[in-house]
Amino acid sequence: MNKIKRTCLLHIGAPKTGSTALEKFLAYNRNVLNRLNWHYPDVCLRGFGHHDLAFLISGGYPDWATRQERPLDELLTELAKEVAEREQIILSSENFFLFSDPKKVANMLRNVDFPPETVKVIVYVRRQDEVHISWYNQAVKAQGYTGLITECIAETRDLWNYADRLESWAEVFGRENIIVRPYQTEDLVDGDICLDFLRLAGLVAEDFEWPEDTINTRINRDILEFQRLINRLPMSVQEKRRFHKQLIELTAATASMNLFDDTSLLTVDQQHEILSLYTDSNACVARTYLGRANLFNENISDEISTGESEKGLTIEKLTYILGWILAKQN
Repeated sequence: MNKIKRTCLLHIGAPKTGSTALEKFLAYNRNVLNRLNWHYPDVCLRGFGHHDLAFLISGGYPDWATRQERPLDELLTELAKEVAEREQIILSSENFFLFSDPKKVANMLRNVDFPPETVKVIVYVRRQDEVHISWYNQAVKAQGYTGLITECIAETRDLWNYADRLESWAEVFGRENIIVRPYQTEDLVDGDICLDFLRLAGLVAEDFEWPEDTINTRINRDILEFQRLINRLPMSVQEKRRFHKQLIELTAATASMNLFDDTSLLTVDQQHEILSLYTDSNACVARTYLGRANLFNENISDEISTGESEKGLTIEKLTYILGWILAKQN
């Protein structure tokens, strides 16, 4: 019988590319993965991903993250014990990309007997105009951000320079061990990140169970502005996002009612301007990791409006939002 090649699939995100859905799928199927000689470690899971490892490896928790009490050394000791007899493991957190420190990540994996040559670093990348919008939604909703989207774009411009970001990972793990997947329908297997990841692992969908509920945590434009105003209050980030689950539910419940404004936060011209900032970087990634000229399909729809609601956060909308929150408290 052939010995299974020792392998670690390290999924590093990037953020806003369906990472939570993938991590939920992997956690949901831990027993199935074990039967197929893959292990998704449970000892250091936060929710569905290995976020505590990513935070602590990079130096500590950001202000918006909920801390846990176990130190890094304790987590690594438990991780080493859990994977000691495992030949194939999967680790996943978009925070490995967000708080990028490939050298420390490599040292961590080397200490649990997965040296760089056994690691495949998997990264999904999303078109930058789309990811800036999605990241702003996340920053306001969950991180207490108070600025406008234009300010957020200026502050995080370098985060989405994929060529620069991936070069640091390639220097540590080797360019041949970096797997880049564009997060767009035409590149993903059947347009699905979970199916795409399974193919990378050499696994087939028929062996797996699929969670019934989908993960969509965005909030619409009006409700996002409501949360941004809440973020200005002198409270902790954790207190500011106290109602974010209810606001997500409200977005979903009113999606077809035209009550709230859900137009794009950026105009078509602004989207094109953002993409122009990354032209050289995207071409470099496409050429280096995919052997093609273009990283993304850059067609941008001019259909940016999804409803006929009144623009701006009116008294009527505020009343509806507050009423929903109050009703959900009972």
